[in-house]
Amino acid sequence: MADWLVQVSGAGLAARLRFGVDVTDWEIMAPSWAPLPPAAEWPGPERFRQHPFTRFHRDTGTLRPTLLQDAVAAGWTGDARTHEEYERLHLSPHQLTIPTVRDPRPLRQGAWLGWVLVSEEPLPSCAVDRIVEAAPTIVGADHHLGLLARLGPAPGPAPGPAAAPAGPDRPASPPGPVAAADAPRLTARERMVLVMLAQGRTAAGIAARLAISPRTVHKHQEHLYRKLGAVDRLSAVLTGQQLGLLPAPPLLDPVPDASTRERALSPSGAACSLPVPGLPPPLR
Repeated sequence: MADWLVQVSGAGLAARLRFGVDVTDWEIMAPSWAPLPPAAEWPGPERFRQHPFTRFHRDTGTLRPTLLQDAVAAGWTGDARTHEEYERLHLSPHQLTIPTVRDPRPLRQGAWLGWVLVSEEPLPSCAVDRIVEAAPTIVGADHHLGLLARLGPAPGPAPGPAAAPAGPDRPASPPGPVAAADAPRLTARERMVLVMLAQGRTAAGIAARLAISPRTVHKHQEHLYRKLGAVDRLSAVLTGQQLGLLPAPPLLDPVPDASTRERALSPSGAACSLPVPGLPPPLR
């Protein structure tokens, strides 16, 4: 993600910053090649909350990527200590924030989750426009990366009586997933739909397999999303794996139907409108 943001924007650094309301709850993430100062030299969440960016997003509630110079021009200036910290950390004031929360309430409470791009030179308007255009995709990708980071190893089999040994008449089979104690209770049909979502089936494909209507499938999806706290298919599958409601990815049997293959071969216009890092821009 950081490499993509740097290549698309032309910035010299992309760092993911998270801090909560609790002063001890914060972290900075950046690629290994990034010339970040040691963590002990960073000012910490109390100072982060006084940064013009944080105050700007807190007071306005905007989720739009914003240039530091625009926030300062609008009245959210930094104090003398902010400029001293820039010099001590060798950070340029040419910065762009990308909030990755879907709800402005955490920002209004003084928390932050998102990316900060830092450039030695002012970021060109075309680069900012690319980031603004891609913001919904960046937010979704960041959310899924967070889920993957919290996804632990696949749960092992529950203790119990030893299974009969494998043999010519009894082939070995992998253990099934074991739901965590805090996993929501799913109906048998909801669990079947969740497994088929993990296999990449469309609503129409699931409906045909279960002999129900696509509308009923969507109802089951709504119930699954609500129980799992998910916002889309991928987050539902990742959460299901994390809670032990699904087997680990290698145990899944993906069976994409025709509509899935067609979508895979037909990239959306939004995706095609962004430059591919490492390739020259298209001729216009």
